[in-house]
Amino acid sequence: MIISLIINLNNRNEIDEIIKIKYPAIYNNLDNPSNVLLYQVAQHFTFYHELAHLIQKSDLLYNFLYERPQQQEHFSIVNYKLELDADELATATHIHQYIFKIFGENIDNQKVESITELFCFGILLYMLSFDAIKN
Repeated sequence: MIISLIINLNNRNEIDEIIKIKYPAIYNNLDNPSNVLLYQVAQHFTFYHELAHLIQKSDLLYNFLYERPQQQEHFSIVNYKLELDADELATATHIHQYIFKIFGENIDNQKVESITELFCFGILLYMLSFDAIKN
């Protein structure tokens, strides 16, 4: 997964040119080229997602340390909610921290929306790559 992210995000300089055009209001505030930032977003998303599972302290945590979703026989609303909760914490935490890091007190709705779109784009690309990368 890491190698795939490096190839598909970190090493793709053309992404930065697209982001420069799409988000001129925030582009100059970014602390890294946007392709590198999207790579970092994917890495941090994974960290915060797994941290959320530890915070949840669910009884299911120890049963699913070696997740194999294709082997689950039935849908579990509890598992679904735990995963959704972990995804939400991972996304919101990272976006919130980054916005305050780069804008400080100079925050407005357009900046928040733009960073949120950018980060969600990175996370979506990351999640879409899960099925494409099978061992």
